[in-house]
Amino acid sequence: MMDYAVLFLIIGTIGGVISILFAFYLWSQIKKLSTGTGKENEIYNYIRQGAKAYLKREFKTILLIAAILAVVIWLAFYFVAEADGLWIAFSYVIGTVTSLAASFIGMDLATRTNVRVSLAAKRGLLPAMRTAFKGGTIMGMLVFGVNIIQIVSVFALFQYVLGMNYNQVMINIIGCAFGSSFTSVIAQLGGGIYTKGADIGADIVGKIEAGIPEDDHRNPAVIADAVGDNVGDCAGRSADLYETLTSEILSSMILGIAIFGLLGGNPLNPGAWVNNPIVMVIFFPFVIRCIAAISTIIGYFFVIKTKKGDDAWKILNRGLYLSSGIIAVAYVMLVGFIFNSIPLMIAAVLGVVANLFLGKIVEHYTGFRSKSVGDISQASETGAATNIITGLANGLRSVFIPLATIAILVLGAYGCGIVYGMQMGFPNDFGAQFSVTAGIYGIVLMAIGMTSGTGIILSMDGFGPISDNAGGIAEMANMDTEVRDMIDRLDATGNSTKSLTKGFSIISGTTIGFVTIFAYLVLLSTVLPTAPIINLGDPRVAVGGILGVITVFMFVSLLMRAVGKTAFVMIEEVRHQFKTRPGILEDKELPDYGRCVDISTVSALKNMVFPSLLIISMPILVGLLLGPITLGAYLIVGTFTAGAFGIFMNIAGASWDNAKKFRKTLRDKSKPETIAAYNVAVIGDTVGDPCKDTAGSSLGSFVTTINNMGLTFFPLFVNFALTVVLWNIY
Repeated sequence: MMDYAVLFLIIGTIGGVISILFAFYLWSQIKKLSTGTGKENEIYNYIRQGAKAYLKREFKTILLIAAILAVVIWLAFYFVAEADGLWIAFSYVIGTVTSLAASFIGMDLATRTNVRVSLAAKRGLLPAMRTAFKGGTIMGMLVFGVNIIQIVSVFALFQYVLGMNYNQVMINIIGCAFGSSFTSVIAQLGGGIYTKGADIGADIVGKIEAGIPEDDHRNPAVIADAVGDNVGDCAGRSADLYETLTSEILSSMILGIAIFGLLGGNPLNPGAWVNNPIVMVIFFPFVIRCIAAISTIIGYFFVIKTKKGDDAWKILNRGLYLSSGIIAVAYVMLVGFIFNSIPLMIAAVLGVVANLFLGKIVEHYTGFRSKSVGDISQASETGAATNIITGLANGLRSVFIPLATIAILVLGAYGCGIVYGMQMGFPNDFGAQFSVTAGIYGIVLMAIGMTSGTGIILSMDGFGPISDNAGGIAEMANMDTEVRDMIDRLDATGNSTKSLTKGFSIISGTTIGFVTIFAYLVLLSTVLPTAPIINLGDPRVAVGGILGVITVFMFVSLLMRAVGKTAFVMIEEVRHQFKTRPGILEDKELPDYGRCVDISTVSALKNMVFPSLLIISMPILVGLLLGPITLGAYLIVGTFTAGAFGIFMNIAGASWDNAKKFRKTLRDKSKPETIAAYNVAVIGDTVGDPCKDTAGSSLGSFVTTINNMGLTFFPLFVNFALTVVLWNIY
């Protein structure tokens, strides 16, 4: 007898093992490269020590809060049928710990690779690019592999060891998604506040006031800035994409169970799963993960084996296109095999294609030589006001195409699912004249396609901060001008990859948010099978929507203020060191790097607490006080608002950043106006820094966290909400 569930779980496990083994293979190559013996090695150790010290303190904070939340979850679910508070708390802890591991892996490998890229640049652009991409790929493959192993292990424990049925498994395992989301939010918040507080302080005093170059070793904040690149862009992004992967696969499995029931399966009878091919609709995402791991490896070798070329961005993009093409073909074939449905095959490929299209849109608005960036650069010639106004306009304009694309994708995939439901004769539900559940499943397939390229995307993301750090080390170690110029070209490419991956993060996070909302609504329909769930004429829905908007704006405000406060203290410290120790600028004595690192660390840990509590507390308060329908509206509007805000802030920040880099190439000491325009562009960049690297980058985690909390605590809301207990109003 064939147990298809076990077969697909084994295939997923193979994909995870392949990912982890390949990462160790790449690390065995990188560790053979020298870390230098001079100034560059000293700087390399400064950065590693600073990053590890920060993460150690951050992890203690996260684990303390996680322990408290685990006890709260255990006690809260003690009286809820189907849910076991102990096992939900267990899966929550597993999600938290594995997400922390992903975060640490991302940071640790980046700090081990950066100096090796600096030294590889002495041999040329391609060796440096290959080394940076190897480091990024290690990060991507380990995060990808650990995520698969985590979900398979917990699922196997619940189903095959503890003997839970599908409904019990999914209610208990969703804690993994909440745990990874919780970790991701704090990692993003802390890392973003740390890195941008240091970056702004270094730029304002160093570049504008003192007139020294970027990453100059005389700048007291330069090490804190370099550390921030790792704890923000590497540790934070690793945790962010880790929780996106977790949310996507668990939400798709919840909705897969609904389709399993429509196809005649019985989620409550474990014996019916064996020798039942329709169980594949629940587990096939694990096969996609295995295919995605293999396609990432193929894309990696395509990039690494490139023998010539001086445009790293084009080389990396070709690897992305190849990997995405392999995934698209394999994914469509798998969907065709399982469902035998052309409409669902179309829905599947929509997500993969959309990924590439949205990447081009991000490049259009933020590319180094794009018209949008050129407009901001030109606006710098007339002052800071016009630079900032033009950047804001670019960010606001950029929201239209990505969100319109998501809307078209959702409608298209929904229509494909409805056609499939009609072909299969599924019953009408949710008061419609067709199977809404089947339509929602079409959206699930599209979302899986969109996130299937996360492995190669995360590899490109790691490339960015590694190249940035390599450039900083080269500058601080005073390497040859030719080497520094070469790494600057890599850094420009890295800035583009960071823009791409941050755009991917918020767009995919928003799309997965939709899927998670649909999973929440499907669960809610089991409680209210005949009533319309979200009625726009219902005051409860209006209140939930208003609260969703308020939470997003408050969240962004807290983060921007936190960066401003950190930057203020950092600027004062750098000015103080320059004033009281003039030998620093004369290169006669070393700055106190440790003092600036400590400022960023303390400020980040202090200021990340309240925004984290806001995200965690609001869904619980709305659900318990106002009921699950109001919470559903809160999740929907909060997801819309955060998605739009996140795209705006990411694009605006990245375009300001590249406008600064473009103005840098136009500087001419014989023309003071070019220096003045560059200083204006630096101001624009400092405004954009917290937009893209703190608030904007955290909004993807915001979306998945509030939705995962809705799923995790759903049994509480439908049983113990104040409106339910007092008036039986959901």
